Amino acid sequence: MRNQGRPESPRQEVEFKIKRQLWMGKKFLVEAKGTGKKIPAAEKDAEKNFTKKLKEKLSIVPTQSLLPDNLSLALSKYIPVVFSEKRNDEAEKNKYEIIDKKIFLESLSNLSYKKNKTIESITHLEGFENVLSEEFSSSSRLICGLGSGSVLETSITLDHTRGVPYIPGSSLKGICRSVAYARLVQDKKISFDKLEEFEEKFYGELDVDDKDILTWQLLFGAQNFKSLLLFIDAYPVKDGQLELDIMNNHYAEYYQDKKAPGDWENPVPIFFLTVKENTAFKFNVFFDNWRWEKIKNEGLKIKKGKEEILLNIDHKAVEGKVKKENFIKEIIKEALENYGVGSKRNVGYGMFKIQNN
Repeated sequence: MRNQGRPESPRQEVEFKIKRQLWMGKKFLVEAKGTGKKIPAAEKDAEKNFTKKLKEKLSIVPTQSLLPDNLSLALSKYIPVVFSEKRNDEAEKNKYEIIDKKIFLESLSNLSYKKNKTIESITHLEGFENVLSEEFSSSSRLICGLGSGSVLETSITLDHTRGVPYIPGSSLKGICRSVAYARLVQDKKISFDKLEEFEEKFYGELDVDDKDILTWQLLFGAQNFKSLLLFIDAYPVKDGQLELDIMNNHYAEYYQDKKAPGDWENPVPIFFLTVKENTAFKFNVFFDNWRWEKIKNEGLKIKKGKEEILLNIDHKAVEGKVKKENFIKEIIKEALENYGVGSKRNVGYGMFKIQNN
C-alpha cells in the first residue's frame, strides 16, 4: 500500500553484464554492461554498449597488425567470431556469431596485396608455344568467385599461397570459347530455329561430320577432348588493394516468396570485395605443340558407339588460326570487351578496354 503524503522512493536501477569471447586469429574478451529500470531495458543498454566496444576493437585491428599480410588467410581464418556468450551469471552458451561483416571487409580492403612474381617468368613451357603474352587493364570493378562457399555470404577468388586476386584460366577460356561459338554461328549463318541443335554439337563431343566445328573444338576443347590451347591464370601486374562494394536488394520478399514488391520492405545490404578499376592483368596463352605434332603424325582416334574411328582433321585450318597474327588477342579482346569476366557481368563488372596496336 502506498504511503500517504510521502514521496515514493525511486526504484533502484538494474545492472546487466555481458561477457563474450571475440576470436580473430587471437582471442579477446569483450565485456560490457548496461543499466535500466527493468531487465529488458538494462539488457538493451548492455547490447548497445557491447556493439560499440566491439566495433572499436574491430576498427583498430589493422593498426594492431593482427591480420596477416596474406588476404586469403585473413579471409578464411581471421573472420571475427564471437562465441561462449555469458550474460550475468547464466551458464555458458555454445553458440557463435559472425560480427560486423562490413568492418571486417573494410579492414581487408585496407590491406595491400603483392603481385605474383612467379607468373611474370612464365613465358616458356616445355612442349608449348607461347601464342599470347599481354597486359590488359580492367575498365570496371572485377570480382571472381563471388558465389563461392563462404560464411560471409560472399567470397572472392584469391591465390591461396600469396593472397593475390586473379582471373582463373578456366574462366578466361570459357568466355573465349563463347566468342568462338558466336563467330561460328555468324560465319555459318545459323538460323534461330537451328541454334539449339548447333549449340549441342559445338559444346558436345568432337564433331566428326563438321570440319569447321571440329577445328574450333580442337582449339578450345570438347567433352571428349582436352583443348590444345592452354589459358594460364591472369594475375595483377602491380601491387594493389581490394575495394569494398555493396549489393542492396530492396525487394527481398518479392524474390524469395514471390510477394508484390513494396517500398515498406527493409533492405539488408550485402558487402563484398572487388578488384579496383584500371587494374592491369598479365594474360598468357600457350598452344600444345607436343600433342598437336603427335595428332598430325599419328592421327586422332575417338570412340563412336562401340567402334573406334580416325578423325579427318584439317591440319592447315587449325594451324592457320594459331599462326595468324593477333588471332588469340582478337578473341580475348572481344571476350573481355563484350562479355567480361567473373561475376556480375550483366551489370557491368569484369569489363576491359583493350587498345588496338
